[in-house]
Amino acid sequence: MSRPASTVLQQEIARELQVPETFDAHEEIERRVVFLTERLTSTGLRSLVLGISGGVDSTTAGRLCQLAVERAREAGHEATFYAMRLPTESRPTRRTPSWRSASSRRTGC
Repeated sequence: MSRPASTVLQQEIARELQVPETFDAHEEIERRVVFLTERLTSTGLRSLVLGISGGVDSTTAGRLCQLAVERAREAGHEATFYAMRLPTESRPTRRTPSWRSASSRRTGC
């Protein structure tokens, strides 16, 4: 039985982008914190600034930045993290997917 074309395409994209077959959250957190810490300390910068919307993505990014700043401080570097709440007007709005019909948008289904 052959795989659907969409599955084959996803696998091709994953290979091209060198996406690992398994995901280890702790390993990925560490990799990102190391990256941020190295950029902060190797450039001579003393702060990370992040515009946040309050959603899950910006909250996660903020936590990674805070962990990187804490690690830089532990290594003796002066470091500060600033999270700046974006004004409502400048935050992207969530759009209804184009595949949803007008009636489903009205009813929420």
